[in-house]
Amino acid sequence: MKTISKILILSILIFGLFGCQQETTSPSSNNQNQNNQNQNNQNQNNPNQTTGSEVFWNASDYEVGTYTTETVFGNITLIASSKTAIDENSKKIDEIAFTKRLKLGGTGSTSSAALKFTTTGKSDITVYCASSSSTGTGRMLVLATADSIINDTNEAPLSAGKLVYSDVPAGTYYLYSSNSGINIYG
Repeated sequence: MKTISKILILSILIFGLFGCQQETTSPSSNNQNQNNQNQNNQNQNNPNQTTGSEVFWNASDYEVGTYTTETVFGNITLIASSKTAIDENSKKIDEIAFTKRLKLGGTGSTSSAALKFTTTGKSDITVYCASSSSTGTGRMLVLATADSIINDTNEAPLSAGKLVYSDVPAGTYYLYSSNSGINIYG
């Protein structure tokens, strides 16, 4: 029974990003269910906020095309450049099958070629991505706020893989490439 409780507590404490929201509940807490419902109602006014439950965003859920203006994709906002696009590209990462990717299209910043999102509590952020070049090393996927860089040491894998940013405090964040293109799957 202790193991099940630890798993439920861990599930409640982990925050994800990118996609459809799943409500996390504990059978021993009706108050937690009411709090989740209240947070979900508040988030209808701001779709970029997470509520403490795991959220998964997948480029496969969106239309193929070039995006040159700011566009909301579920719980994230694309801060576009002239080269940002979603195209067909199949990869399997961590047993997740992706059929499309978001191409950031080059070096980004908080104002261009970036993804913007908000978390409401301490978060572990997982990004499934790849360098846009099979030989392009040194492409860091930067996690930043509007004012400062939080992490600029996670290098996009040459073939598709996973990057994790752990224990990120609540706030609004941007993900962008420090140098040339990175493709994001989820």
